[in-house]
Amino acid sequence: MGAPCLDGDTSLGLHGRINYLPASFVEIHFESSPAPRLILRASIDETMMFGPQLRLLAEICTEIGRPEITFNDSITNLSDSAQEFQTLYHINFGPPLLGNGSQFIAPIKNLAPRDKRAAQGIDSWNLYTGPHAPGYTEQVYLMELWDDEQDQTEALLKSPDGQGGVSVSYSTKELPYFTLGRTKRRYGMAT
Repeated sequence: MGAPCLDGDTSLGLHGRINYLPASFVEIHFESSPAPRLILRASIDETMMFGPQLRLLAEICTEIGRPEITFNDSITNLSDSAQEFQTLYHINFGPPLLGNGSQFIAPIKNLAPRDKRAAQGIDSWNLYTGPHAPGYTEQVYLMELWDDEQDQTEALLKSPDGQGGVSVSYSTKELPYFTLGRTKRRYGMAT
């Protein structure tokens, strides 16, 4: 994850390889009960000789009439030896949710600025002041969130007027860390 780099002898691109691999199987399905919903399923293999042998089964579903999208992903190791992997869900927001006065709200257990640049904004790390001038360097904050008895947590981006927002809920068992980035024009949230 992160910027392109070398990991030993392996060259890693931005956010890994699977983001640009084509799906080998795609299916769109409608379920009428118990509640009507649309489901998109895809299978993507990240395999190479003497390298990873992983299969991602991705499922995106939405119940008709509800403002909610659910992602259910599973990774299968197709190799006879242990494989390492990381999962990143990255979401960018813009107007009308993001603007001067937008606020990030979450049950923070631990918070740390990624670097000196982020440390400069630690007093207002969860507030957005609107678009920045060219040359603005992003500020990124790393965190762990508190969870409930079912290992679930939630984070919210509240709109400037406080009348709207978007929330992300997920399992801290599968996704233990959360990253918040403030860039020139948007907030990025990643788990």
